[in-house]
Amino acid sequence: MKEEDLITTKNKNSTQELIEDSITYGSSVIADKFPNIIDGLKAIQRRIVWFCRKLERPAGLTKLLGVVGEAHTGGESSIEDATIRMSQDFKVGNPLVRIDGKNGEYYDPGSAAGSRYLKAINSDFATDVFLKGVNSRTLPMTATKDFLTVEPVHLIPRLPTALILGNTTIGYGFKSKVPMIQFEDVCDMVIHYATMRRTNRLYIPHPKEYVKYMIPSFPVRNLIKNREALEEAYANEDYTVPIEMDGCVEITGNDITLKAVPYEFDFGVVTSNFRNILATKSGSDKNRSKAKYYLSYIATANQLSADEAEYLFPVKSGRNPFEAWEAIKTELCFSSSFHPIYNYSIDGKAITVNPLKLLEVWYSNRRASIIGDLNYKRSELLHEELKLRAILLVCDEVDKVIQTIRSSSTTEEATEKLYRAFRDKKITYKQAEIIVGQPLATLARANKTAILNKLEQNKLNQSNNLKQLDRIDDMIIDDVSYLKKKYKTSRITRYSDEFKGYVQYGNLGIINFFDERDMLNLLKTKWSCRKFIHFYDSKYPRRYIVKNNRMEPMINPSREIWCQDVLCYPNTKEELTLCINKTDKSTSIVEKSVEGIFKDWVICPITRTFYAIHRNGTITEETVSNFTVRKNVSKGARTDLVYALPNKVENVIVFHMVASAPNIVRVDRILKKDSLGKLIMTPGNNWHVLAICPMNKKDIYLNIPDDCTKNISIQHLKICNIGKLFNDNDDHHLIDVNKASALGKKLKRHDQVRTLFTLEL
Repeated sequence: MKEEDLITTKNKNSTQELIEDSITYGSSVIADKFPNIIDGLKAIQRRIVWFCRKLERPAGLTKLLGVVGEAHTGGESSIEDATIRMSQDFKVGNPLVRIDGKNGEYYDPGSAAGSRYLKAINSDFATDVFLKGVNSRTLPMTATKDFLTVEPVHLIPRLPTALILGNTTIGYGFKSKVPMIQFEDVCDMVIHYATMRRTNRLYIPHPKEYVKYMIPSFPVRNLIKNREALEEAYANEDYTVPIEMDGCVEITGNDITLKAVPYEFDFGVVTSNFRNILATKSGSDKNRSKAKYYLSYIATANQLSADEAEYLFPVKSGRNPFEAWEAIKTELCFSSSFHPIYNYSIDGKAITVNPLKLLEVWYSNRRASIIGDLNYKRSELLHEELKLRAILLVCDEVDKVIQTIRSSSTTEEATEKLYRAFRDKKITYKQAEIIVGQPLATLARANKTAILNKLEQNKLNQSNNLKQLDRIDDMIIDDVSYLKKKYKTSRITRYSDEFKGYVQYGNLGIINFFDERDMLNLLKTKWSCRKFIHFYDSKYPRRYIVKNNRMEPMINPSREIWCQDVLCYPNTKEELTLCINKTDKSTSIVEKSVEGIFKDWVICPITRTFYAIHRNGTITEETVSNFTVRKNVSKGARTDLVYALPNKVENVIVFHMVASAPNIVRVDRILKKDSLGKLIMTPGNNWHVLAICPMNKKDIYLNIPDDCTKNISIQHLKICNIGKLFNDNDDHHLIDVNKASALGKKLKRHDQVRTLFTLEL
């Protein structure tokens, strides 16, 4: 090399040097830290899976660190951290490594035992997905960094693990944040895609087909609050919409128990930081002010046990626990926005790929791998056929063959002699070479009948091999169906659009529930205030939180909400509310915002044409124009109305009670298909509407008012099959919840919720 060819600092300025160094470093970060588009693994993860593949039983982690360390130059600590993380179900969902020993807890991922105490091996999941059913000869290989062996550039898994594993990597000017998708959803996505490809080779997937498979799901107890927005965005190929999520908390009358934080945060770090703030007695004014503020709501923060990732925050006496939670949850990073960045690595470069495109890329690689595997097998079958046919030619003169080989000093000489000796049998030079390469014991045992049978089986195997080329899509479907059945797991992440209703705690707040079992668990918790059950109706999707006597739209709701109540409106462009003043019996209609709605007012969401219930029980159809329309709740014209409901209903029954007739639930059918009914009103004050619902509804939950019962401790009543009470001529019924009545004798008290009774009709 000539001196003028050398680059010196005189020929380069600092800007060029920085740019080149940054590009070099950035490329290294991408290659090592970003997940590969095909297998979803970072370099260190792939090396761990690859170098563990031959282990038949768990090996000491220290030994594993040495083996992987020969190919990975990042140091043993990085290998140990990656191995342990790959074994934690709360980090990766489906663990890729099985560790014998303490491998960390959700509340403290770094609490794993030392490497000398641990043993590790690939998990069954990793083996089944990355290694079994995948011919390693179809993998692109490269030399390891020490050039002593080779390793895969990427694995070709049996399903797109890049979607299952997710990823969070922040490097030098580079980011990759890929949310995880539920394992079963990815399996269903692949099955659907393969099925469509099987029927149409030119199939181009449309995003709307795959929306239901792409909603994120994390392996910790998180609540995703904007699934509907995500579905709408994904249908339009927009994968950048932030994922709005909450952790998991349990609120009771006296305590707040934190169970999980959003996936991207470390539970131990979050709770430790919060405890440090509470313990602040010196330092900045800001920290002292924070501590004082939080301690005005809660007493302290205590870890419940070493076995569960929970922290207890006792609420100070007299404080609303929902308000207390509202005050501290921001500091606990409880609500988060996960901003996806679909960056992957390929050939050491970063590439942005949406989930649907990733599915296509994986699928083409998986197909190519299967085709390559079949080609290798066909090559082996052809070679076996050549061998069998060669031996078949000489099997009648085995002794002559063996003598010829033994009398030769080299394989080349033996091949030449054999070729000449059996030229009359039309043996080829290649066949002679194959015969010479066989063990003499094999030649000695050569049997013409056995060879012919083997040739027949070989022919059948070749035929089956060719047929397999036409059913690659079916093979992929079979693979994925097997994995789905074997590794089926329950979904841990929940979604706010799954809420079926809420339990209201006095006027303190509400907790949404997912199903009846969840609701019963909420009713079992001890509170000093009265609880009320409310179910959402899909016909009333526009929901508003009533907070400080004002309405706020319920958008992306949390499970726990500090509010006084919830109002639900039909799906119309406008929210109209009929407001009835219980004191002076005046009525007005309010558009949009409703203020001051609790005290002395009956609030009824309505449509422009609605049904009105009069004081004498008469039902009439009314229009908004018949009433005074206000901008805010205020006194209007005097009427005899006591309740109203939208006209979006038919064949409806009303459950109602009055304090002057305790223990009696009256049920009246008020809307038939072609006529209006009537309520049988009981004289007296404090008339309560318990529920308005279709007559064919199977299970109905009623909240029994305290002033409407006598000598009976019932707060909630579940009525099953209410329609059995009615026939064409029956419009009115009484349900006496007193144990002495005929229907009362059918009441069954719930085993654990002592204030809940069930009436099966």
